Amino acid sequence: MPIIGSWLVKRQLYLLSKILETSQWKNDLLSRRVLYRDWGMVFPCEKSGGFHTVTQGNCYVRFKNECILLEKGDLFFITKGLHHELVSSPSEIPSHDSIDTTTQLISMEMESGIGSNLIIQRLTDILFYYVIRRWIETNNTGVPGWVVAFKDEKIMATLERIHKNIFHNWTIESLAKSVGLSRASLASRFKKGLGETPIDYIAKLRLEKGKVLLENEDKTLEEVSKEVGYSSAFAFSKAFKRNYGKSPSQMKRFSKENIRYRPESDLERNSR
Repeated sequence: MPIIGSWLVKRQLYLLSKILETSQWKNDLLSRRVLYRDWGMVFPCEKSGGFHTVTQGNCYVRFKNECILLEKGDLFFITKGLHHELVSSPSEIPSHDSIDTTTQLISMEMESGIGSNLIIQRLTDILFYYVIRRWIETNNTGVPGWVVAFKDEKIMATLERIHKNIFHNWTIESLAKSVGLSRASLASRFKKGLGETPIDYIAKLRLEKGKVLLENEDKTLEEVSKEVGYSSAFAFSKAFKRNYGKSPSQMKRFSKENIRYRPESDLERNSR
C-alpha cells in the first residue's frame, strides 16, 4: 500500500508540474530578505503569482481591503492578478510535518553561505508542491476542479496524455481509447472532474500557449496560430477573442503598453 501511495503522489506531482509549466508558472525565486525596523514592499502581480513564506519573525500582508498577520511558518499563496503589499508589524500555523520541516530548512539556509541561493531555490520548489499536495488532500467538496480530478485515475491518465502533447490532433475517441474508457464515460467523468469537456480543455491550453507567445515572443499572428495548432490566423483569432474578450492584436498591444519594470517600490523606498 505505501508503494502504491507513493507512486500515485509521484504521478500527481508530475502532472501538476506539466500543468504549471503550461500555465507559465516558473520556479523563479524573486527575493529573499532579512528585514529590520519599519519596512514595506509592493507586489504588483499583473502577470505573476507565487507565495511568501515567513521563516523568522512576522509581518502583515495587505490586499484589497484585508490585512492578514503572517508569522513564522506561515505561507501566503498568491494567484495571478492579486496585487498586494507586505509590511512590517506583528499567528502561527500548526506544525505540519513536511511543510514545517521545509520552512525550517529554508530558514537555516537564509543564514548560510556557499550554495545557499541554489538550495533555497530548490527548497521553495519543494515547499510549493507540498502546499499544493496538502490542499488536494484536505479539500473534498465534490465541486469540479483539480481536487476532484486528481482523485480520479482515469482523468489523471487523460491529463497526462494531453499535457505530454497538447498539439496532437486529439479527439474524444482517441483519448478514451488511450485510457481504456468509452467515449461517453470519459466525457462524463472529465466534465464531472473539471467542469468541461476534454476538447474544451485542450482548446484552452492552446489558447493560453498562444497568449504567452503573443505577450513574450516577437512572432506574427500567423506564426503563433500555426505553432499552437490552428489551421489559420482567422480561426485562432476567433477562438482567442471568444475566450479572452480581446483580439490577439489588442492583447499584444495591451501587454506592451502596460508591462513596466519597477526596480524598487515607493513603499519600499520610503521605508528607509
